[in-house]
Formats: sequence, C-alpha cells, structure tokens
Amino acid sequence: MKTHYFINFLVLILSYFASLSDLFAQNILLDASTNGTTVTTCSGYFYDSGGSDGNYSDNENYTITFQSSNPCLPIALDFTALNIENSWDYLYIYDGPDTGSPLIRTLTGNTAPGLIISSGTSLTIRFTSDGSVNYSGWTATILTCGPLAYIARCASAKPITTISGVNFSFSTPPSDGAIINPSTGVITNGTMGANYQVYDACSNRSATVNMQATEPCYALFDDAVPITVNGNTCIQLTPEQSSKTGCAWSEQTVDFNSNFSLSLDYYFGDNVNGADGTTFTFQPNPNAECGEDGSQLGAGGIPNALVVEFDTDDNDDNYQDNDPSYDHIAVEIDGELVRDDWDTDPPLCGPVAAINGGGSIEDGNTHHIEIKWNAATQTLEVYFDNNLRLSCNHDFVNTVFAGQNVMYWGATGETGGLINHQYFCPETVVILGATVQSFDVKCQNNELIANWQTKNERTVERYEIQYTHDGYIYQTYASVLPAGNNMDDQYYNFSIQGLDPQNTYFRIKIVDKDESILLSETVVAQNCEIAEEIITKYKDDQLSMVSKTKQEFNYKIIDTNGKLISYGTSIDGMAIQPISLLGGVYFTMIQYENGSQINQKLVIH
Repeated sequence: MKTHYFINFLVLILSYFASLSDLFAQNILLDASTNGTTVTTCSGYFYDSGGSDGNYSDNENYTITFQSSNPCLPIALDFTALNIENSWDYLYIYDGPDTGSPLIRTLTGNTAPGLIISSGTSLTIRFTSDGSVNYSGWTATILTCGPLAYIARCASAKPITTISGVNFSFSTPPSDGAIINPSTGVITNGTMGANYQVYDACSNRSATVNMQATEPCYALFDDAVPITVNGNTCIQLTPEQSSKTGCAWSEQTVDFNSNFSLSLDYYFGDNVNGADGTTFTFQPNPNAECGEDGSQLGAGGIPNALVVEFDTDDNDDNYQDNDPSYDHIAVEIDGELVRDDWDTDPPLCGPVAAINGGGSIEDGNTHHIEIKWNAATQTLEVYFDNNLRLSCNHDFVNTVFAGQNVMYWGATGETGGLINHQYFCPETVVILGATVQSFDVKCQNNELIANWQTKNERTVERYEIQYTHDGYIYQTYASVLPAGNNMDDQYYNFSIQGLDPQNTYFRIKIVDKDESILLSETVVAQNCEIAEEIITKYKDDQLSMVSKTKQEFNYKIIDTNGKLISYGTSIDGMAIQPISLLGGVYFTMIQYENGSQINQKLVIH
C-alpha cells in the first residue's frame, strides 16, 4: 500500500473530476467525423477512432482541438491508457488552438503520460498511423469542471487547473506574511501547516489550501520517509528490510537548456552483500510516483525519464546475464533497468565501477554524488566522491524528454531478498579557511552583485557561484576563472540576474586543479527593490527588529536547514520577541504589507 506525503489531496481532486465527468460525460472519438473540428466542452472521455473497445485504423491522419467551455479554465487530459504502435504511430499534443502551437508531448508505445494541462484554454491533438499494424489506441478523461485545485508543499502552493489572469485573492487575509500572486495564484511565504482561503474571481471558484507541515520539500512515496541524521533532515528511501521501495521527488526543477550542477550525499548501507541500490532520476511529470520495483530500483517504466543508477546488487541470474558483479553506475533512458544481457544490450552509458577498482559503496559511509550538465555539449557527468566516473553525451531533451527541457528530479531506492538502509541528505557545507577572505551578495546601483575576496589562487581551477531555493540542492549559476595564480589578494564581483532574491541563497564553490572542492558559507541575497533598512539585534535572549521608517512588517526566523524557528508581526514598525537561540547562523525573512521582502543573516555567537 502506498503512503503519499504532500500530494495526497491530488487523488481526491482527480476523483472529484472523475465524478463530474461521469455526470456530464460525452464520448469524443478522433476519427473522420471529428477531424479538423474544435470541440468546446467541460468534461468527457476522449478515445481513438476505435472507441473504448476497438482499434484505430491504418493510415490515419486526424486532428482535433479541445476548447474549454469556461474562459478562465484550461483543458486537462488525463491519459489512463495508451497502446499505439511504438515508433510507427504517433500522438502529438499541442498547447493551443492548432498545430502551430507549441508541441508539448509526442506519444508512442504503451506508456500513458497521465495528466496533461494546457497553459491557456485549448489543446490540439493530432494522430498519425502507418499502413500496417494497429492497436487499441488510448483512453483519456477530459477534466475542466471541478473545484479550484492546488498543489501545496512546505511554504508555497500553486493552482493546477486555472490559467493566468488578474483574479486571485485571499478570501481571508492571513496575518503570517503569506503572499498570493493575483495573476498566477501562486502562494509564497506561507506557514507550514496553515490553511489559506483562496478565491479566483475569473472562474468564480474557491479553495482551502493547506501548507504541508513536513520538511523538506519533497513528494515522498511508498516507504520513503524523512529521518534525522546527525541533526540534519534526510530522506530515507528504504529501511533495512526486505522488499521495500521508496522515492522522493523535489518540487524544484532543472533546465536542460542551461548548465546546472546538483549534489547530494548518499548512504547506500553497511551490508556489503546487501541490495539493491538507488537512482538519481530526471523526469517531466510534477505528479510522478515510484516506478517499477525489484531490480528496476523503483525507477523502471517512468515515462520520459533519464535515470542515473547506483546498483549495488549482482542480478546475474536466470533473467539477466553479465550484470556487473561490482557496484556500478550507469545511465538508462528506455525505462528498463533490467537487461537480458548487459554485454549485447548495454545501457546508454556505462556501466562503470562506482569506485575506481571496484570497491563496495555499501561501506557505512555517506558518499558525495554530483551530477553536472553542460547544455552546449549535451554532456552529463557523474561524480562519485568528487571523482568523475561517467561522462554521457546525448540529446536528452529531444530523444528522451519529448522536446521538454524543464525536468523534475528525484531519488528512488529498492530492497529485495537482500537488504540495506538507503538514504540521501543535503550536502555537508564546509566553511572555507583563509582561501576566501569574504563573500556577500548585495544590491549595488540597483543590481544584485556577488562579491568575494580570495587569497592564494595557485591551485584554483575555477569558482562556481551556486544558489539554492530550498537549502538542500545547490545549482551552479555561473563559473568564473581565477584572475591570477599567486598569493596576492584578488577581488571579484559578478552580476546576478533572473533569480528571485526573496527566495534565494548563495555560496561560492572553489574547484581545485585536482578537482578537490571547498565551499564557502551560505549567504542570503539582498533585495534590490527594497530601500528600507531593518535594524536587527539579539541580546540577552531577546530579538528586536526595528524599521527606520516605521513600516509594518511580518517576519520569520529560519535556520540554515530552512526550519522555521519563529514568526510574528511588528507593531508600529517594531518587533521585540523573547527567544532563546543557540549559537549559529539564522536568517530573518522580513516582509512588508506591499509584498516586498528583506532577507537578513543573523549570527549568534
């Protein structure tokens, strides 16, 4: 039985949609009679030309457009079945009123894509079949009617069934500093566990949005649960028990049209004869769950997925031949991690030993994993304990992701008859010594600038400016080459554009010529849109925050892991709170009534 964290309510929403569809449903077939037409509808079922129980025909080339009957609502198609001849017959889905609109999915084979939602009020579908072989086609539910629906995770939430328009508002204004974007309906700065009443004037619908109280911001499925390791919040994929599956999907995305670097610490267990391993997986579905279990490591069969597997079990038996006996890394793209013969049918890239020489990674230690993507060369690199182990060159966007470039990422894991405790954690932050003298990200002349000072660059290969939205996963914004190679002080500044300073933290990653890595402390960005200054002091177990111009504000205090410590509201632009803070680094998030925000760093000695 699956345990769903964070998005259980989505099942209820889809059930509600389905019940409405049963009441008002009409069956719509894509055939000669509907070819070239536009169907304006609220709900129904969408089939191929064979209907619900027949096959489509040879040599079809039909197009249909679905238009929402409500000008404020999108069209959503929930594909529950797909069976068309793989690589010969194709179903194309366009985000708009015709085939000149952006192509968002290309479907072939038998893997149903699930929910597809238009960004506007229409979707166009084109189907082509060749001159031989036809199958049962597809079944999709048209979902337009229904309540205002939200996906809520941690301190943010976004609507999933309403198009953009200046319509959204809080029915009951919150007092905790939460903000709703009137155009998109996105809620930010919410309080975990709180309920918010939202109204959309365009579609005349309301919703109660509950911010999930569990950290960190991942959707967890099956046996995956949050755990605490050495004071840090981690995600356990599998306990040390037989036949367990776990997966965790981050709410953050990465863009394969840009360079990025993702890093985590993995724990593969302490049983050298255990199993089965984990994966680092990219896929396009925000509502994805776990894939196939067993030797598929919880990632098998996930549509349009790029899977980096860390396999710790030799499955060389009656259904796999020549599976490597050593703990290995491989890149898989066909949804199939089980191979009849690894020699004659290898994965896209690899396998290679995770550790040079073939040592065990089930050694009771955490191992640093970094995945790097170079968009210009289309090269994916996999680093294990800071050593490059696998380099894979491939056009993933067009051949795996069906033309989509923005991907969700996550981790999956599996045990079978053999077991291991498997989890991943946010990367350990190493504070630099004398190499970096200072680092900050501040507003200069209304522009966000990263400034850092270094000493002794003799072995530095490059500096990477990295950022995080959630305090767990750091992405590389830019790489900067060292100015010199001597012992002198060097000063750097770099313009940062396109990132929201209200939700972003930065650090400097120093990569040495031998590929060893040092990390600076994490700093909070200053919002250039705010000229207001807040004076913050902490003394004798009392925190005081004073606005120089006496503007009212809400505030939150979080630690370096993003955990909420306290929150409140000022009176006459002043907030005084008795609170006992342990020594360390904290951040104050201060938000004015107009939605503007200041983030400040607070160091307690």
